[in-house]
Formats: sequence, C-alpha cells, structure tokens
Amino acid sequence: MAELDIKQLFRDQAKSLLERLHIKSRDADLSMDLVQDAFVRLLEREQSQGDEREPMQNQAAYLNRVANNLLVDHFRSKAAQQTDVVANDELSDMAESGIHTDDQVAQQQQLQKMREAVMQLPLRTRQVFQLCRLQDKSYAEAAQHLDISVSSVQKHLTQAMNYLSEALARDEK
Repeated sequence: MAELDIKQLFRDQAKSLLERLHIKSRDADLSMDLVQDAFVRLLEREQSQGDEREPMQNQAAYLNRVANNLLVDHFRSKAAQQTDVVANDELSDMAESGIHTDDQVAQQQQLQKMREAVMQLPLRTRQVFQLCRLQDKSYAEAAQHLDISVSSVQKHLTQAMNYLSEALARDEK
C-alpha cells in the first residue's frame, strides 16, 4: 500500500471509526488507541503479505473488523482482571515476619482461618484457587492443567474469592 493511500484511508475512515468506538466504549482515549492499533495492524498486514497474496479489496471493512475485535479483546481482558479481588501479595503478607508479636499471633490465626476456609471449598474450586493464587499459574495454565475452560477457571476463582471473603468476614464478627 502506498504511503499516499494510507494517508487517504486515514482521512476517510479514522473519524467515523473513532466515533463508533467511542459510542461503544465511552472512553475517548481508548477509542483513539484502538483506531491507531487498527491502522498499525493494517499496515503490518500489508507489509507482511508482500507479493504473495492478492491486495485487500476492502480496507475500510478490515479496519472496522480489527477495531471491533480489539475493543472486544479489551473488554475481555478487563473482565478477567476483575476476578482479581484480593492481590496475591495480601495472602503472602500474612506470613511475613518483622511484625509485633500480637500482630503475628493475630495474623497466624487469620492465616489458619484462611486455610480452613480454603479446605471447605469444593474440590475443583479449591484446585483453581491453589493453582492461580498460591502457585501463581495463569488462568490459561490452570485451565490446561485441570482440563477446563478459562472462563470456568475465572468462575471458580470468583466463587473461591467470594466464599473466602465471606468466611473471613464471618469470623471477624
């Protein structure tokens, strides 16, 4: 694709693509980033295809599809991050030394309550929790290890975190 062609395509398509993405995402910065990423992918595709394939017939449609896919990927990633209710550091901080004796005893008791609550989880939920939170496995790694889908891993982890939060809250009362 000639440099003049990409400039013209940008002039013709960027504004409408930006508006559509902004309506869907309600985030102007994200929309601008996605439009830029879509154009970058178009350029990369054009440069990588060389003379081997026929030229793309409808570049505007390609841009729209890529931009929409990027937006979907962004929302999926954001949804996956929302299952991270409690940071891994918070669990490991309970066992840290260098804290006053009273605080150490209280933390050891809380850690024991956490262990007991984890043992009360259903087997699959407990396995997911242990893989993702205690062994620092990614969702994909845990899914592969347990032969379940990534969305199932997310569901089990969310259930585990909700149950553990409720169990610890009950014990504090």
